[in-house]
Amino acid sequence: MRSAFKAVVTTAVLVPVLFAGAGVAAAGEGPDSGPAYKQKTNSATAAGGATSAVKSGFWGDTAYFLTKNAVATPAGATGTVVGSRS
Repeated sequence: MRSAFKAVVTTAVLVPVLFAGAGVAAAGEGPDSGPAYKQKTNSATAAGGATSAVKSGFWGDTAYFLTKNAVATPAGATGTVVGSRS
């Protein structure tokens, strides 16, 4: 069970590495109606993988900020998501 969990988490972390540029959106696309910022970092080695993202902008008249981090190693996996809106 633990091996299956690690495999799923590792896959979830490594898949964005393969498609690193595919999910980058330009400002003004979709519901964003103002200045926007998005930065993503992905890395993978034989010891595990990591990904992080920071995004901010506007959803209609509401400003938002979101940061995500995930790490997977042979010992386990962890992740955090922090967001705010006004």
